[in-house]
Amino acid sequence: MTTNVVEQSGATSADAEGQDVLRDLYSDWAQIMATTPDLTMRLFRSIFDEWHQPTVEPEGVTYREDTVGGVPGIWCLPEGADQAKVLLYTHGGGVAVGSASSHRKLAAHVAKALGSVSFVLDYRRAPEFQHPAQVEDGVAAFDALVASGIAAQDITAIGDSAGGNLAIAIALSLKEQGKQGPGRVVAFSPWLDMENKGETLVTNNDTDALITPELLEMIAGVLGGTVDPTNPLANPLYADFAGFPRLYLTAGSSNRSWTTPPVWRSARPQPGWTSRSPSGKGSSTSTRSLPGAPPSWPRSSSSSPPGTASKQKATHPPSLPASERRRSPP
Repeated sequence: MTTNVVEQSGATSADAEGQDVLRDLYSDWAQIMATTPDLTMRLFRSIFDEWHQPTVEPEGVTYREDTVGGVPGIWCLPEGADQAKVLLYTHGGGVAVGSASSHRKLAAHVAKALGSVSFVLDYRRAPEFQHPAQVEDGVAAFDALVASGIAAQDITAIGDSAGGNLAIAIALSLKEQGKQGPGRVVAFSPWLDMENKGETLVTNNDTDALITPELLEMIAGVLGGTVDPTNPLANPLYADFAGFPRLYLTAGSSNRSWTTPPVWRSARPQPGWTSRSPSGKGSSTSTRSLPGAPPSWPRSSSSSPPGTASKQKATHPPSLPASERRRSPP
């Protein structure tokens, strides 16, 4: 039996000033992409390496480059953190751009807020390495953490944007292989709709400066048509979530990627109702929508108390009073 929570947060839940900085950065990127039709992959990646700029450097955190399961990355080690609890962080960027370096500060803030450590993967990126190479890297790192003595239930698969998609896909792949998966999965502003059918792609056209037609076209070109948009490991909207770990989703209401395509409506939670997969089998899910917040908003509020509270809820989601809960049939 599972219980779902849907939380709608007010504007005070995020740092407005930090969000403005993030929006300005996204607007700059959008202008470059719109006016540079022959944008090279090298320049594309250098642009997104600026993703760390709106995020304040966390205090009391050390970093260490390492390789886990053959996958390079960066450890984020807050002072006094429980090193037996690990956030396996997959960065955003359409599986083509972004890096451990562009996301280390965000991952460090989340780890610090939760009293754990984080390993940010520098997974293989497209187009040099086609999907599911990125999922395979995540599974390899997860397996290596478990082999090192970390309990599977003490690992959280977490990511933003395309990295949120990968966090879900890693858990799905482990489930397919009959392995114990992570204790929970957290996705910030996840890019889930690989078919670009979601209604928010249209309704949020004027409020999302990052997910532009130019960006979607560029990512489609990078993926090269080799990814089946209905493959559950690429598009979780088609996945069977029976037996899936606790899932926490959060996004700004202005995000184009905060989508509700028909195939996902039965799986996406509704207030007071258990989340249900397209197969009709329940999964325990919490969603959190922040009015007006930009994509990957947590990186803009990492220095504010509201931002910290939001991150703490990622692994300790709220619960409805027992009298208000509605449970799925056994």
